[in-house]
Amino acid sequence: MLGYHAIAADIERRIQDQEWDEDGKLPSVSALMEHYQASKLTIRRALAHLEDGGVIVLHDRSRARIRTRTPIRIPLSRYGRVMEPGGSKGPFETACADQGLEGRMVPVEVVKERAPADLAAALGIDAGAFVVRRTRHAIVGDEVVQLQDAYYEASFAAQTGLDSSEKVVGGVYGALTAAGMAPTEADERVSGGLPTPRECEVLHIGSGVPVLRVQRVTRSGERLLEVLRVSAPADRVELVYDALPLGGERSGS
Repeated sequence: MLGYHAIAADIERRIQDQEWDEDGKLPSVSALMEHYQASKLTIRRALAHLEDGGVIVLHDRSRARIRTRTPIRIPLSRYGRVMEPGGSKGPFETACADQGLEGRMVPVEVVKERAPADLAAALGIDAGAFVVRRTRHAIVGDEVVQLQDAYYEASFAAQTGLDSSEKVVGGVYGALTAAGMAPTEADERVSGGLPTPRECEVLHIGSGVPVLRVQRVTRSGERLLEVLRVSAPADRVELVYDALPLGGERSGS
């Protein structure tokens, strides 16, 4: 009788051979039990192993779904193209459209809460001060590929309309520009690690799939406008930083 590692390896081979491409789902657990002459526990362990490796998605417990891993390229230059107000697509949607992908940004919730110390420091406000958090999901097809939390000082959010639960059509940068606070500079930090339970749930990934985490702080002159925190599966999203200026004045040796 095959162990769960061997069954998982064979299922992955069959996925690579595109055996189930027609509907993108694996056979039911009972069908896999019959095929491999294995117990339900063994099949469940094989599927959990494949989920941890990012091969399948198990959020639909009736039948596992083959996970899409087609790369999505997210260039930094997307921001420069959506600075003017009035556009119909935000930066993520613009980057997806350039690749022929159906990308959309879906608002999840807008809440007013107190800022912990690290967030307050990033926004230049006192710890415990009120901020507005706008949570949204970046979606391609039917899959969430980014979890985004954007934070704004509460009175600033009210002033610019960012405390509304409505989607910001054309992106936040365009809305800020329309409000007379055009973004002029941003700092971005990228790190990686294993996903938190929240990231696993939202991104539909196993606990062994690494994620990229981006924190971007946007300013208009000296004024801090936004802190954006993004999580994305590292095997799907590529952050592209093209045509960056290198160096300044060269000194003699």
